[in-house]
Amino acid sequence: MPRYREQDLYPEEVGKTTVEGLAATFEAYVVEARRLQAKYRDQIEIIVGAETENIYGDSIAQVRELRDRHHLEYLVGSVHHVNEVPIDFSKEMFQQAVEKAGGLDRLFEGYYDAQYQLLVEVRPEVVGHFDLVNMFCVDHPISLAVEEKIRRNIAHAVSYGALFELNASAFVKSLPGAHPQANVVKVSFPLPLSLLKPL
Repeated sequence: MPRYREQDLYPEEVGKTTVEGLAATFEAYVVEARRLQAKYRDQIEIIVGAETENIYGDSIAQVRELRDRHHLEYLVGSVHHVNEVPIDFSKEMFQQAVEKAGGLDRLFEGYYDAQYQLLVEVRPEVVGHFDLVNMFCVDHPISLAVEEKIRRNIAHAVSYGALFELNASAFVKSLPGAHPQANVVKVSFPLPLSLLKPL
């Protein structure tokens, strides 16, 4: 989905696009996706969706408005910022996010709280890169407080039937596995079997 404030542009976008440009690109995407959906409806099912943001206070309302206005058929619920700082762009920006949060554990807590807000208030059909926050610190031990938030988020997503994305972008960044990383998967289980409902 587009971002709505100039300060939320990534460094690589500054001077190359604007928030208006991002909005126009998204509008063009939806128009083309709907055209293809209609053209090929007898040959293939095309579903039209978007990946979310949850950067600041108005983000959730913006996600809902975008979904409703374009009648999007699915959302990938993703968080890329904590305390309005990108956590996945560079090690330098990640470190800024750590400092602003008051340490790695607080950053992790903030990430999973922002994700939980998205899960509760938007109910995305797919949970994107569940553990993106540990991209630059895969070996950091997960605290008990963070473990609880991870389990809470998984339980809530499972309760309404969300799918979890296996995101291979981690391999491009030389991480040892796809998102979610093994340390998060280990924390996630065992969940009560009563939560595991067939689709």
